[in-house]
Amino acid sequence: MLRRLIAGAAMGALMFSGAGCELGQPRRTPPRAEPGTLDAWLQLQQGMTREEVRALLGDPIQVENKDFERWLYPGRAEVKFRADKLAVWQSPRFEEGEGG
Repeated sequence: MLRRLIAGAAMGALMFSGAGCELGQPRRTPPRAEPGTLDAWLQLQQGMTREEVRALLGDPIQVENKDFERWLYPGRAEVKFRADKLAVWQSPRFEEGEGG
């Protein structure tokens, strides 16, 4: 019984310590891919900030502001932000073997 209590307390401490991340937020690893490569596009996650997206994809070729902010990239690719967070995106088409 005591062993279960200790194990439970240890698990709880690990869960709430954050282990290097904010409470309630998924842990994000720093970008490792070259900006704009397939690997970079695959690292996108809803809720990312503009800075995180720019670090992965590089600067957009055009920015549009309407009901949402839309960044355009080569290859008919785009990302859309709502309430200052990444909401949806369309990656460019990569040929087989291309993209990092």
